[in-house]
Amino acid sequence: MYFPWIAANPLYLRMLWILLTIKQFRGNECFFLLSQVGICNLIQISGQAIVGFTVLTSYRLFGIVDYVVIPVFACSWNVMLAMSFVLVVNRLQVICDLCMPKYTVTILAILAWLLGFFFFLPYVTRLCPLMVKDGYLLRDPSSPYSWPLHQIEFYSSIVLICFSLLIYICIILCVLYQRFKTTVRSTVLQTAELKLFLVALLEFLSCVCIDVCWCVLPEYLPDPTWNWIVINAGKFFIVGGFIQD
Repeated sequence: MYFPWIAANPLYLRMLWILLTIKQFRGNECFFLLSQVGICNLIQISGQAIVGFTVLTSYRLFGIVDYVVIPVFACSWNVMLAMSFVLVVNRLQVICDLCMPKYTVTILAILAWLLGFFFFLPYVTRLCPLMVKDGYLLRDPSSPYSWPLHQIEFYSSIVLICFSLLIYICIILCVLYQRFKTTVRSTVLQTAELKLFLVALLEFLSCVCIDVCWCVLPEYLPDPTWNWIVINAGKFFIVGGFIQD
């Protein structure tokens, strides 16, 4: 279930190359934030493949998998959620012409990476290690920090996911209001609004399912097979959402 992600790497590398090398994209704040979301997704894709290689061969690359790959892979999910929230705030500011302090988006982007570092630190220092056991990536229940970090990760992720969806709904309502105010009737605009809502809803449901399967269900299901099937299926939808963006 890990290796299908290898096929997505060339596509992501190509998209990120375009976003980061072409000046008109690189200088645009929205595209710059989108590229950071893409980088986090690329780390997720590559991490899945490396963990799959470790499961298959039991070769941990001289400890690099345990001390570098898994911590970076795990915390990149939190950064992706936070950066997606920042991207939505940027869209709210641009589309709805919302007045915000000049450096709001920049500060939020910095906080997004700091959130990732907050989770990276206990993983890399082994205060709350993640381990590959019986073919699955699992938390170490013997660590005293595992449960508190587990709760912080779950609730912070759910808050970011829910606020992102709410802001998307606000953007759609704002666009509808602007269209109503100008009395312009456009089928293309209606299709765009519906598409935006469906992508936002799909991303919301996928992220919630992934978080529940990673943070909640392992407490009740002894066999993690179905958890990881749902997690991987959800991430495919998120990859599709990034491509749609």
